[in-house]
Amino acid sequence: MAQPESPSQASATTADSKLQSGDGDTLVTQWKQRRTSIMSKASSGVQIDESKPVVSNRRRSTFKGIASSITSLLQVRRATKGRLSIPGLDELKFPKEKMENTYKMQPDQGQIFKTNDIKSIAQEVMEQTLHSVKYNSSICNRLVCDISQTIKNRVRGLNMARYRVVVYVFIGQCNGQSTMQMASRCVWDASTDNFCTTTYTNDSLVAVASVYGVYYE
Repeated sequence: MAQPESPSQASATTADSKLQSGDGDTLVTQWKQRRTSIMSKASSGVQIDESKPVVSNRRRSTFKGIASSITSLLQVRRATKGRLSIPGLDELKFPKEKMENTYKMQPDQGQIFKTNDIKSIAQEVMEQTLHSVKYNSSICNRLVCDISQTIKNRVRGLNMARYRVVVYVFIGQCNGQSTMQMASRCVWDASTDNFCTTTYTNDSLVAVASVYGVYYE
């Protein structure tokens, strides 16, 4: 007894019959047309990759024109940038010009190391900074740097040309000791070089500031 065919089997049979009847000739015709087009383009010198879509010459020329335009714009921009002035160029800091030696072995008149003025400056700075400070090792470690830098900046404003200024500041704890001695030794020219020392004390600390001035050419 014959079994009835399912709808899927019936559609497959119908598609096969259509392909056998007329679609075979259509596929052959399309393949011949494509083959003829490929052979004609190959004879004209154009290489065709059958696995990739063919890009027309018109589209290729458009891409080439865009690339050349971008290249031209970049060249113009470089040329223009070379001729433009850079803003802020005049404000750039250039290294100082090194002057030749003057061979001046003595300071100018009135520009010697002024011990009295420098001593007053050091005393004033220490009194203003330490008048209400209680001794603390971490705090005094920072204060000695601040005091020495302040004294040096004010001494440089005394118009002593060709003097190298060295400031040394010491802060120690005051425990009721009666005396404290400090000493220093330098090798210099006694006719031009000099120094001054001043001290400051309160209930908890003692401070000593020494300022050295060494003349150099």
